[in-house]
Amino acid sequence: MKVVIKRLLAGASTASGTAVVIDVFRAFTLEACALWAGASEILAVDSHDRAFELSRDFPEAILVGETDGIKIDGFHYGNSPAEILGAPISGKTVIHSTSAGTKGLLAASASAQRVFPCSMVCAAATARRILTLDPDIVTLVPMGDSGITPTAEDENCALYLERLLNNEPVDFEPLRQQILQGESARKFLDPLQPWFPAADLPVCLDLNRFDFHLQCEPVENGFLRIIRCCNENRNQI
Repeated sequence: MKVVIKRLLAGASTASGTAVVIDVFRAFTLEACALWAGASEILAVDSHDRAFELSRDFPEAILVGETDGIKIDGFHYGNSPAEILGAPISGKTVIHSTSAGTKGLLAASASAQRVFPCSMVCAAATARRILTLDPDIVTLVPMGDSGITPTAEDENCALYLERLLNNEPVDFEPLRQQILQGESARKFLDPLQPWFPAADLPVCLDLNRFDFHLQCEPVENGFLRIIRCCNENRNQI
């Protein structure tokens, strides 16, 4: 198994083999939290316009997402994992649109054989699933800020995954400290950016909080269906 890293939206569009699209702050942390909170499925789209269109086919769906970190007008929730953990979404379909993560998923799905959304909260479970599949090529895609600028949290999540997939030892604590010192983490403590609540930061950095991975299934109508799946071999990592 060869593990390569291709960054940002440009990297997602050229991903091959098994692609792992990484968005720690906050898209795929939110998706894992939403599925843990009882959402039946997540439909990922690459624009808020597509989300509104899709909601006409799923009139009971919950619209979740952001543009530039801010909740989209007309959506039920923004992109806060801490908020979604307590939201009444059990049994609901969630339609999700973000500035980086969901765009990366759609882009990667055009060229990769399979795609996994990933963040810190489900990193080891995702690695276990990939090791079970044993693909020839794994493309790790840290999405960064808006799919344009690299960020410490996504880069370090990719590094953590790379070491797990290569059966190499990894100490997460130094990686966590790098993230906390980075620009992306500081916005959660900025009172001028209340759309990044402080409660999101510990949730996003809660390594392996969940013992399931996110499975992505392509659908023909310009969106991807994401569900939670548990691994059979939980002792592999």
